[in-house]
Amino acid sequence: MPTKHVSLATLALTLPLLCAGAAQADSAAETAPPPAMAGHFLKLTPAQRAAWHQDHCLDRFAHEKARLTYLETRLALTPQQESAWRKLAAVRLKSAEGQRDACLAEQPAGTTPPSVVARAKHLQARLSARLTALEAAQPPLQALYDQLDTHQRAILDRPVFHEGFGPREGFGHPDFPHHHPEFGPDGGEQP
Repeated sequence: MPTKHVSLATLALTLPLLCAGAAQADSAAETAPPPAMAGHFLKLTPAQRAAWHQDHCLDRFAHEKARLTYLETRLALTPQQESAWRKLAAVRLKSAEGQRDACLAEQPAGTTPPSVVARAKHLQARLSARLTALEAAQPPLQALYDQLDTHQRAILDRPVFHEGFGPREGFGHPDFPHHHPEFGPDGGEQP
């Protein structure tokens, strides 16, 4: 394929046109709604948003209960290990119930998403609650872990999506803390 040479004169004429086009695109982007506000969630009615929010809260709780059942089944606990498992499962279930109740008590976003300050406060409260839950689970987790054999420890050590108290965080998951989009199916980001 032959190489085309561009003269400096041609470049001098086209460069300002390219820059002007980019400036127009930037000004058009400034008037467009932010990506987090442009999604489907804001098109929902208040009743639809409330229903989505309730389903979201209940789904997170159901995932945690299912995860506990999965782990109990996969670990194939011996009768001696079951007492330590019940203590850990009770702590995690209590934490999940608290998170579910706190989530259900929140009001879903209205027609205007919350400000960055409000989202930051919300994230701080959620992370604080998760830290408290992780701290409460640490002693029964250690007691159970000490009783497990090598194969059982390998199952518990494996980082798995939805392993812990929320998405992508489990006991020592490398993505911790990962936040969950909170204001709708459009995947709006939190700070």
